[in-house]
Amino acid sequence: MATITKYILYHGTPKRFVKSILRDGFKIQTSDTHWMGKGVYFYDSVDKSRKFVSKTRSGETPAVIKADIETNDENLLDLVNNKTHRDNFAKFIKSQEPEYSNSIRLKRLDMSKEKERNESIFLLKCALFDYYCLLNDIELVICEHNTHPGSYTQMLLKSLSIDENVEVQYCAKTLDIIKNIICV
Repeated sequence: MATITKYILYHGTPKRFVKSILRDGFKIQTSDTHWMGKGVYFYDSVDKSRKFVSKTRSGETPAVIKADIETNDENLLDLVNNKTHRDNFAKFIKSQEPEYSNSIRLKRLDMSKEKERNESIFLLKCALFDYYCLLNDIELVICEHNTHPGSYTQMLLKSLSIDENVEVQYCAKTLDIIKNIICV
């Protein structure tokens, strides 16, 4: 029997969005540029959430929304604390390498251009997270973000390693696990 785990997490947002979120709930972000793929992103502290808004939304007044996230452990991908999860995700990434290394876009890339390489890695990481979560019915991802030079596979795998200078983020893949939202 699976265990339900509850996390108390914080979502940073510009103040102008708070009323809408409290009234209508969160919306899954569908942009290809979210590093763990589509979802609603959270931190485990108010300060980290507020800093995120300050860094990414210059000139906006930051606000923080607290939420309870409840998920069945079978629907959790914890790449920070669970070695089995990390190993399974690493195997998945390696199994997909023939697909992404042969893609037309990657073949045309000039890997000496760091910005182009990093953008492509970022998009690839988003797609791989989304695909893995879809295949495995994942509702919540816990991960640290990190990038390292090297091959695509090396960069993706190394990005899963624990690094003291990187903050843990949570990505809710479905809205029904998000409960009790309030502005703090």
